[in-house]
Amino acid sequence: TIRRLHRAHLAFIRHVGPYETVPDTLFDALEDWATIQGLAGPRIWIGIGHDAPSTTRPEHLRFDAALVVPSAFAPTGTIGHQVFEGGAFAVTTHAGPFATLPAAYATIFPRVMQLRKHRLIGLPAVEIYQTARVNARLQLNVTDICLPVVDCSSRCVTMSR
Repeated sequence: TIRRLHRAHLAFIRHVGPYETVPDTLFDALEDWATIQGLAGPRIWIGIGHDAPSTTRPEHLRFDAALVVPSAFAPTGTIGHQVFEGGAFAVTTHAGPFATLPAAYATIFPRVMQLRKHRLIGLPAVEIYQTARVNARLQLNVTDICLPVVDCSSRCVTMSR
C-alpha cells in the first residue's frame, strides 16, 4: 500500500557495515538513553538504510537504528539527532526473523517497480518495527518495509501512436 509517513525527530545511532551485522544492542542503547531522558512510551522503533547494497560496498553501508522522539535535542555520545522528513512510501509488512529481510527486499523492489501510479525514487529504505523492543533473536518480528515513491499519476505519460 502507499502511505504518507509523517515528519519526525529521531534519536539515532549509526552503524557502518553490512546490514546483516547491525547489532540489536544499538536499540538497547537507545532504550537506555530514552529511559534516562524520561521519555514516555510506547516507543516507535525505526531502521533507516541509506545505501543500496547492490551499488555500495558492504563495509560502507550506513544504517541508523532510530527512535522517534518528541522534539530536537543536543546529541550526546553516540546518540545523534536527525529529522526524518517523511513523504509517500510503498509499504509492505514482513513477518519473520530479521535474517529473512534481504529476501523480502528482493521480492518487494520488483513489486514497487510495477506500480502504475507511483515511481520508486530510491532511498532511504525505512523499517518500522512493530514491537516493544527490537530483538533479532526472535523468530517472529513484524516489520513494515517502507520504500519512498512519488505519485506520477498526472505526470506518467505513455507515448503511443
